[in-house]
Amino acid sequence: MKLRFILLFYILFPVIMLGQINLSGKVIDKNNEPVAFANVIVTEKGTDKVKGKTTDKTGSFELKLSSALYEVEISFVGYTSWNETINLENKDIHLGVIKLAESATSLNEIVIQGKRPVIENKIDRLVFNVGNSTIASGGTAIDIIKVTPGVIANGNAISMIGRSGVGVMINGKLIQLSGEELLSYLNTISSNNIKSVEVITSPPAKYDAEGNAGLINIVLRKPKRNSWYNYARSNYTQRTYSGYALGNTFLFNKNKFSLYASIDGTLGNKAQYIESTIGYDEGIWQGKTDYKKRLDNLSGRFTLGYNITPKSSVGITYQGSISDKDVHDRDKTKIFNSQNIRVGEVISKGMNDREGENHDLNLSYEHQLDTLGKKLEAGLDYFQYKNDQSRVFTSERIDYNPQNYGVISSNTQEVTNYNFNLDILHPIGKTMFSYGGKMTFTNTVNQLASENLLGRSDDLILQNDHFDYDENIQAIYADATSNINEKWTLKLGLRLEATQTKGNSLTTSSEFSRDYLNLFPTIYFNHNPNKENSYNFSYSRRIRRPQFSDLNPFRWYINAISYTEGNPFLQPQTSHNFEFKYSYKNSIISRIFSSISRNGYGQIPSVDRENNQQIYIRKNFYNSTVIGASQIYLKDIFSWWKTITQATFYHFSSSYINNISLSTDLNKGFNFQFYSNHNFTLSKLASAEFTFNYGAPQTMLLFKTSSSVSVDLGFRLKLFDEKLHLNFSAVDILKTSARTTRAMTNGVPQEYYNYNDNRYFRLGLEYKFGNSKIKARTTKSGNRDEQNRAG
Repeated sequence: MKLRFILLFYILFPVIMLGQINLSGKVIDKNNEPVAFANVIVTEKGTDKVKGKTTDKTGSFELKLSSALYEVEISFVGYTSWNETINLENKDIHLGVIKLAESATSLNEIVIQGKRPVIENKIDRLVFNVGNSTIASGGTAIDIIKVTPGVIANGNAISMIGRSGVGVMINGKLIQLSGEELLSYLNTISSNNIKSVEVITSPPAKYDAEGNAGLINIVLRKPKRNSWYNYARSNYTQRTYSGYALGNTFLFNKNKFSLYASIDGTLGNKAQYIESTIGYDEGIWQGKTDYKKRLDNLSGRFTLGYNITPKSSVGITYQGSISDKDVHDRDKTKIFNSQNIRVGEVISKGMNDREGENHDLNLSYEHQLDTLGKKLEAGLDYFQYKNDQSRVFTSERIDYNPQNYGVISSNTQEVTNYNFNLDILHPIGKTMFSYGGKMTFTNTVNQLASENLLGRSDDLILQNDHFDYDENIQAIYADATSNINEKWTLKLGLRLEATQTKGNSLTTSSEFSRDYLNLFPTIYFNHNPNKENSYNFSYSRRIRRPQFSDLNPFRWYINAISYTEGNPFLQPQTSHNFEFKYSYKNSIISRIFSSISRNGYGQIPSVDRENNQQIYIRKNFYNSTVIGASQIYLKDIFSWWKTITQATFYHFSSSYINNISLSTDLNKGFNFQFYSNHNFTLSKLASAEFTFNYGAPQTMLLFKTSSSVSVDLGFRLKLFDEKLHLNFSAVDILKTSARTTRAMTNGVPQEYYNYNDNRYFRLGLEYKFGNSKIKARTTKSGNRDEQNRAG
């Protein structure tokens, strides 16, 4: 009987298989990453026949079914379930790419929420989830960036280890600022409003090509579905001077509406001092400049989202700030002769009356075109940044040639930007295509004036200027991500950007313009031989355009013996970036990287040997190559002790561009950076954090810098049913993070030490209250992820 059954099975098996149909698809999260082990449950309509499967590590699944009408449900802990009715009629159906939305799911009065690791290793980025960072809590976006592995934020720039020229985005939108203006803008964003920081070393074609080293994307919090929360916060910060901050964030999401409203204010001051030693022919000049900088700022963010239909939603976001950042400074420079005998000094006093404001308005629209994942996204943005400053300084030179100087200068800078983007997500079979375009229009106006307060002519060349600069960029892109098989993923992209620039000095009646076209390819290969190992290779071409203020050919005096000057003829810098990455159990991440830059530009500390003046100018002057390796190690030493350790070792070399020489050799050499972060769960209500950052002495371009060490501590205590958080942080406890920089230009040795009040102590309070159980209408829809949008 048993033998007959086996023979009958083999006879009928081909007939049975002919009547079966394949139902397949792929499940991803909001970052387009595969969701492994998601449950796929298929129920035949009108019956109790149920069949199920879990997705593999690539997020893919395949079920063999007969012709019938089925209810399909895909679910995973921490995500909203996807539901759809499918009619199988004698043909295979591929559901395409199905995107699950994150959600808090209520089950028997217990809220279960997906918990993310501190570091997530994606195909094209590393995601640093900062929600539990005690050290950065109560600060700003700059404090978050400072504790992000692989990223450096110093006094006036943000960079990745070994590479400069980073573009910064907020929720995927590029900020049209750089340098000091960018840091000022980021200081208006509270760290409590930040969910994660994405370090994208090889950005996909969808993103702007700006940023030689890649992009840093700051992802802000958004309301959870069917809930409302309120976060009230305050902190006290002690640097050289004290500072205070007060803020509140309200989040609401119910049915078709979502709301995010946040306001923050800061009051206080910080110090800075710069020590310099200049080796002139007749002797050394030693200077020290002390600054007192006001930090008064009021900022706010408002987002409103509305689901027009289950498949379409709109959002409007406004973010703005006003600031009062006056600066008082005092400089004393001692003059020595060739026998190292002090023969005089220059004493300067100055005051910058600085007021700034920015306004950022965004309109967005999303529409789900079908149930297979095809989606359209459109956005319209307006951004305005304005900075007014008036500087007054007096200088007195006391020596054998006594002189007095007095100058008042004013500078009004206004940056206005409009951009429109259209993106389409289009799955075809097992390949996800995305394509679209963007148009950006930027106008910068600089009005500058200088006047001699002493009513006489002197050695200072005073200028007045009205400088307009326009930059328009049109871009189109396309990329495709395909799972070749269960172990191999390929992603290809191409971005085309056309740029038109025009500069016009109304005072001198001089104009310049450029028109150039660039292609930016991106390539990714990802290989997952098994659950524990992953290999990834990426290549991208990037561009770094000069910041707007660097193009203004105006002379701005710091004091009587130093000034800065822009260069309207600066050209963009381009780079080719290569990276190979290996990950083991997502706890050991090894990287080998290389970046080849061409037509590099930067600020050069030049010296006028005849007039004994320090001049800071901008030039395209070098090509460079960086080759390095990085090792990240994530380890739970105990259940209460989690660590992140990163070591980066790289070699930097450079050469002058043709016909450029600064009378000194460019530096090359090896550099090393070490980062170690430790989180301790002391109890259910108490946690602590320790971070150690070490930067070895560096040699790069014209500069050699000393080592840098920062030791940071943090402590958090939760009280009153975990609604009240008490945070304490101490940053750069040993006051050893500032570097000394040495350079040689025009045959004159220079040394600078810049301390930017890096050491501080902060005490903060945060009180959270709200309701995560708002009663809301429920609808059975395959587009629930769209209903969770925050705008």
